[in-house]
Amino acid sequence: MVILGAQCELLEDKFLHFRELVQKNISPVEEYSYDQELFYNEIFHKLIQHHQQILVFSRRLNRMFNYYTFIQMALCILLFCTAMYRLSIVEFDNLDFLPILAFIGTISIQLFLYCWFGNEVNHKSSKLHWAAYQSDWVGSPMSFQKKLCVFMRKTKEPIQIYALSFFPLNTVTFTSVMRSSWSFFLLLHQINE
Repeated sequence: MVILGAQCELLEDKFLHFRELVQKNISPVEEYSYDQELFYNEIFHKLIQHHQQILVFSRRLNRMFNYYTFIQMALCILLFCTAMYRLSIVEFDNLDFLPILAFIGTISIQLFLYCWFGNEVNHKSSKLHWAAYQSDWVGSPMSFQKKLCVFMRKTKEPIQIYALSFFPLNTVTFTSVMRSSWSFFLLLHQINE
């Protein structure tokens, strides 16, 4: 997921410096006789290919880790609830208290990392839309402007990483998982009393 986010940042940077990329690819000989539309379309085509590779990679990532992340989340919830329940019946001065507390922290961090990096991918890919708009397109060829509008429409929806193709991995999901775990823990605690 980190690689996916980094690729989105690279593509964003390329869009923010689009005019500089076009100028850099013009050789001194071609400076007076170059076809502006050709260079714009050539650079834009490379950026579109980069975006398509990012989308393919995100689909593969979702397909590969789809079930694994769901099982991981479900186990984290179950282990979190049982560890919290165990912690509630263990006295504070008992030797089992600290290892259980460390276990709860470890489970929480493990789940948080999945959700955090999924959220980062979502956030970084959502910035592509704005970066395309800021690409200094004013004064560029009309065909490039039309293609840029299509690209901006395509990137309006950010890339999302899912668990079981249903639960998005983001900080909102982490919060709801922790809330539901806490509710389940309270239910177990009330049943015990």
